[in-house]
Amino acid sequence: NIQSALVDGFILFCIEGGSRLVDLTRERRLPFVALELGFQDETVSAIGVDNVAGARLAARHLAELGHRRFAVLSLAFADNRTGFATPDIVRGAVYTGTRDRLAGYFEELARFGVDTRKIPVYETENDEKSTRAGLEAIFAKDEPPTAILAMSDRMALIAIDWLKARGLDVPGGVSIVGFDGVPDGALCTPALTTIAQPITEIGRRAARMILDHDGTVRRG
Repeated sequence: NIQSALVDGFILFCIEGGSRLVDLTRERRLPFVALELGFQDETVSAIGVDNVAGARLAARHLAELGHRRFAVLSLAFADNRTGFATPDIVRGAVYTGTRDRLAGYFEELARFGVDTRKIPVYETENDEKSTRAGLEAIFAKDEPPTAILAMSDRMALIAIDWLKARGLDVPGGVSIVGFDGVPDGALCTPALTTIAQPITEIGRRAARMILDHDGTVRRG
């Protein structure tokens, strides 16, 4: 309980859209840091990865392999919604990390001449049910993708299993790049190509921000 916890500081995890959580923490008048640079309140100390740059790297890898037909398995843009994401849904995103990753994908693919307006983006709840539903919908299209950009390793691993169960070769028939760097990615067959987040270093820096707190806002 934030209001009664006997602590000297807080590290807030996954707080996009969580203004109430920040307000409760501020009431304690203790140092805190958010593990998400996408949190837009510039008065909040935050640390995280560059989602745009990471997504561009993933898209560039697949484009340089020669792929031109893509699909995106997306994290949520807002709560309690799954399905194909329209431009209006993307523009109205509550979760800026999701929006930034999509922006990175599209910016890089546009450099390779890909018409990003034609790329299906399926919003999931980052679970097996909605990811499988997204794959069913994506591969029911007349021109299914040869490459999938998954915004999490969990979705990427589900996609590999789904594709292999249908006789599709990965990566020979369909290539996939995830985002996170979870240990399970190295254990699957084939090993998952992913954008690894430096989770341990992020944790260290967040703890250091709390320990060295001097009242100034830090973002890094």
